[in-house]
Amino acid sequence: MLKVKNCLNKDFDDLCFDLANEIIIDGYEPDVVIGIKNGGAIIAKEVLKYLNVVHKAKYYELTIQHKCTRKFEKIHIDKIFRLMPKSILDLMRMSQMYIYEFLYEYFGHIRKYYVEENLDKDLQKYLHQGGKKILIIDDAIDSGHTMNHAKIYVDWFSIPMPKHKQNTLRLAVANTTYKHPIIKPNYSLYNRTIIRYPWSFDNKGRI
Repeated sequence: MLKVKNCLNKDFDDLCFDLANEIIIDGYEPDVVIGIKNGGAIIAKEVLKYLNVVHKAKYYELTIQHKCTRKFEKIHIDKIFRLMPKSILDLMRMSQMYIYEFLYEYFGHIRKYYVEENLDKDLQKYLHQGGKKILIIDDAIDSGHTMNHAKIYVDWFSIPMPKHKQNTLRLAVANTTYKHPIIKPNYSLYNRTIIRYPWSFDNKGRI
């Protein structure tokens, strides 16, 4: 069963520390960290602060965003959400996710997303050298198509030059929601959990 978890203020700091700790304990020291905008990039920057204690990594960003998110930004739906009690917001969140998951599982429906394929040219050259450890970070995996697209896109530009070592790529998210996403992360803190982040539209304290 789905649940909603608030990760604001100190809880958000702890979440980023815990995700970084999962990576550190596994012994994976990335040469490159790629954050998926918007939420994934915010988490990635915080996680990187902890990873840099043991290893210095390059940081880049990719823009892959659901189109409905862009619409919400335009109509400032957060102002409406601020007027609603938390219990109603939680119910709305879970109902929405159940509907999306049902449509995906039985009809193959995927939410449309906006992709800005903007992988840095210097990063592409760096990855072509081979032997690099890459870590892609997003806030969540639902169906998994956003992360899968990011993985395929980065993999395409990560093909090393002849006779160079292959790159390795791992995925990290704070939470997963769907039961059967098409891709599973190497690192994740919460399963079947919807997280309300500081930047979420239904965060009543959102500025």
